[in-house]
Amino acid sequence: MRILLIFFIGLVGQTLLYSNTAFSVNIDIMLIITLEISLIRGSGKAQIFGFLSGLTEDILFIGMLGEKALIRTLAGFICGKFRGEFNEGNFIFQFIITALIYLFSVHFSLFIRLILSQTVTYPPGMILSTVLNGIVAFFVYHILIKLNAV
Repeated sequence: MRILLIFFIGLVGQTLLYSNTAFSVNIDIMLIITLEISLIRGSGKAQIFGFLSGLTEDILFIGMLGEKALIRTLAGFICGKFRGEFNEGNFIFQFIITALIYLFSVHFSLFIRLILSQTVTYPPGMILSTVLNGIVAFFVYHILIKLNAV
């Protein structure tokens, strides 16, 4: 039940962030939650959460159907392999893994669009978005742990 609450809170947060992007910054709350679930519970639950959150986002926000679902499923799988490899509260590890997975998601999305002969442009605030996603992930991790949500 708590995971559904986290899902809906993340979805509302993602919706608010889509409509209020300052300085072309994109904080991907649902990707961050997927990564934190993979670090807390493993890649299996993260893949399911990532697929469902990505598919929901693909349906609600106009875009390529299945793109975010695929990216988040892969992100949950990759990040889940690092479960147990760090001490709880290790900010540096949280930052690095989130930044790398965020960059992976951006580039994989661009790669999919390139294959499908769509327009490919880098997001203007990609570096700032990467840094902010890494910082936000640390706080999301601790919120999920404190709430015992996953």
